[in-house]
Amino acid sequence: MLYSYATDDRKNRSLLKIGDSTWSKPQSFDAIGSSYEVVLASASGKSELHVGVSVAEGQGKYSLTKVVTMAPRFVLKNKIGEDIELREPGSSEILKMKNNDLLPIYFMRQSPEKQICICFPGVNNLWSSPFNLANVGMTHVKLAKHGQRQRLIRVEIILEDATLFLHFSIETKHWPFSMRNESDTEFLFFQANPNIAEDDEEEDADLSKDKYVKQPKKKAAPKKAAAKKAAPKKAAPKKAAPKKAAKKSAPKKAAPAAAAPAPEAAPQPAPSWATPSHEPAPGWIAGNSESGEHH
Repeated sequence: MLYSYATDDRKNRSLLKIGDSTWSKPQSFDAIGSSYEVVLASASGKSELHVGVSVAEGQGKYSLTKVVTMAPRFVLKNKIGEDIELREPGSSEILKMKNNDLLPIYFMRQSPEKQICICFPGVNNLWSSPFNLANVGMTHVKLAKHGQRQRLIRVEIILEDATLFLHFSIETKHWPFSMRNESDTEFLFFQANPNIAEDDEEEDADLSKDKYVKQPKKKAAPKKAAAKKAAPKKAAPKKAAPKKAAKKSAPKKAAPAAAAPAPEAAPQPAPSWATPSHEPAPGWIAGNSESGEHH
């Protein structure tokens, strides 16, 4: 569409209206190369439309013309490899995306920050934590099917002209955060509710129900592990085995010593009556030498 102002006054402004939205505030198209967002309220007043506006210089014979491009402010790209569902926090309206789908978002709820949650299709599958659509860069959310392990979803937010492109994909590298408790104290941590301010009290406890306990590091564990590792070193040199063999062979050497007393008992003196010098003559009868009596 081509149009122009009646005068060249730099105070000229334009009003925008898209679909059944209300008229926007006055907009300036003078700054070439500018890109910005325009918010249009819906006719019902319950939602608003976000539009990206960029101003560029014309080419060729249109070099004196300013080209004003209007595009959706948020465009989503599903590269997860599976179908997903999307919704705003607290909203019952669900958007469905198939794999490799490109989905522009038009009307959203009136809120200071535009956030969205994603989920795998299914009754018992949990929604991810909400994340901000306007934070350019990379963020991660956890996503899981019922009864399965969690999967890490990478969200890349790229600004091109006045449009924010959000690419959803599976994170193939390490998780962005790793917590290790090096203290002696057990502590509890969970994701804060992004829908409330720091001074406000949390009313909806469902958004922070995933709580985790980080156990303190056991300092004695490394010592025990070191002792277990050192144990094989002590048992490895089995040089004490010959000593045990020496003990077993000791009785063999001591056997002759134990038999030594036998020869000493052999040369016992024979009784006096058994010696040849004192052998009684035949017919001799022993008697009492003191009394001198003979029987």
